[in-house]
Amino acid sequence: MNIEDIPALVRDRAKYLILDAVGIAFVTRHYPISEKTRNGLLDAVGTGTASVAGFQEKLPLRDTVIINGALVHGLDYDDTHPRSIVHPEASSPSTVLGFGEHCDVGGRELLTAYVTAMQSIIRIRMAAMGGLHRWGCAAGVNAAYLAKNGFVGPTCPYESRFGLYKNHLHDDE
Repeated sequence: MNIEDIPALVRDRAKYLILDAVGIAFVTRHYPISEKTRNGLLDAVGTGTASVAGFQEKLPLRDTVIINGALVHGLDYDDTHPRSIVHPEASSPSTVLGFGEHCDVGGRELLTAYVTAMQSIIRIRMAAMGGLHRWGCAAGVNAAYLAKNGFVGPTCPYESRFGLYKNHLHDDE
């Protein structure tokens, strides 16, 4: 998919949802759960090079995507898609923005990846209906799909894109 394939109305809504997710992450930063999550990850993995919303310390990419997604979903104000009953805003922006920073991609590519991420998580979840949070691993499958198929950062090395959810795919590459 190219940016030109995405209708202007969808691009505008996607920009709004990215801003919404980032704003929610920064608000959640002021609640105790954010400090506990960050401290737990720092204790477990140490520092890295990827930005965490609202914190000076950086974490490894995988852990940054996890904490940023948790910050977006932490107060449960993130957008819910009504037909799929999923919070795509919790996983899609944190994955795309994390890989975007790591791979130094531009805004057009980032927006295309975000729309692709949102569309795929919604479709995965619609195919697996059965309760509000019953199939929560759809976010991980979605992130793995995007990373493996190079939707973010085609100049970024394959392994660094794929490593986020490599174990979920059981791939020997």
